[in-house]
Amino acid sequence: PLVTDGVVIGSGAADEGVTWENDTTDNGIALPADVRATGYAAERYTARWYVTRTDYPALRAWIYARRGQFAPFWLPSWSTDLRNVARSGVSLTADNYDTHEGHIVAEISGTLHPRAVVSAVKSGGRWTITPATPLPAGAIARVMYLRRVRFAADRIEFRHAAGQGVSVAVQCVQVPE
Repeated sequence: PLVTDGVVIGSGAADEGVTWENDTTDNGIALPADVRATGYAAERYTARWYVTRTDYPALRAWIYARRGQFAPFWLPSWSTDLRNVARSGVSLTADNYDTHEGHIVAEISGTLHPRAVVSAVKSGGRWTITPATPLPAGAIARVMYLRRVRFAADRIEFRHAAGQGVSVAVQCVQVPE
């Protein structure tokens, strides 16, 4: 499933970071040694929602459907990740691109269009990005990175405020595709 509701609360800022999970081995003879538990970094993200009371049941049902099952979903970054995007045939050209990202989502006329990236080549200071399938016609509002994540929280708390909406923040971790 693709998250189509913006994950924004307050200023919209979210702390992101890359962490390596380590196991510490202490045999009592030498100094304790840290050993990587996994072969890839755990990218952690915070997904935040602020909804009205009428939209709260749908969000709660969606979150509970993924809680405790390690059910992954696709989470857009909800920012303008690619700058100065232009169409070039079936490809896109942009000023920047992160080669570690394998999926993008383009917002065209208020609709999200997720695409896998087939190739990304830098030439002349600009990136040429080729999606797996062409994007539909229309003005591109923004292009975001799309990440496959799962919840990394054992407990999820919904904050209710009298006469206001409901907010929730959930830690997510990126999972392999």
